[in-house]
Amino acid sequence: MEMRGIECPKHLTDEEVNKWTKKLFGKVEAGLGKLPHLFRLMANSEDVFEGFLALNGALANTEIGPKLVELVILRTSELNACEYCVRAHTQMALDAGSLTKEESLNARKGIGYDEKSQIVLDFVTDVVDRKGSVLCSIQKMRDNGFSDKNMVEILGAVTVGTMTNYLSHMGCTEPDFPEVPPVFPR
Repeated sequence: MEMRGIECPKHLTDEEVNKWTKKLFGKVEAGLGKLPHLFRLMANSEDVFEGFLALNGALANTEIGPKLVELVILRTSELNACEYCVRAHTQMALDAGSLTKEESLNARKGIGYDEKSQIVLDFVTDVVDRKGSVLCSIQKMRDNGFSDKNMVEILGAVTVGTMTNYLSHMGCTEPDFPEVPPVFPR
């Protein structure tokens, strides 16, 4: 695929990857029911792909829980204008039953479903907007019951979101998840 006359990085086929990467593909497919296009792009670096899967898997076991993790990734993806990831994570949150359609759309807008989730979304917006320089937000998080561990977990979800957002942009990745409504009508 090309964009503006420049060939985008390759999305690898099963025939172009080694046995280990095929095994990783199978692991993703078993978990999601399909192998999203983005992972075929990420597989250009087997080590990064494997590391990403490890970090992403670790987020499933965090104290903040999968619902807040999805909320964080959706907000991050919206702030980074990543249509691919907004579609993917909306569908994954719906499939897992972790968020409703309304909660997914509101997360993208920066609107939480309760006070705790609102504080998290405000923190994520600050992290992304200020590129992580958020000393002013740390005390607010602590005052509202979030530990340092929780803030690191939130940053882990921002990192996963940002990595896939940037990779999707760089790789001209075609969406393979259903369309979602825009945050603000066009």
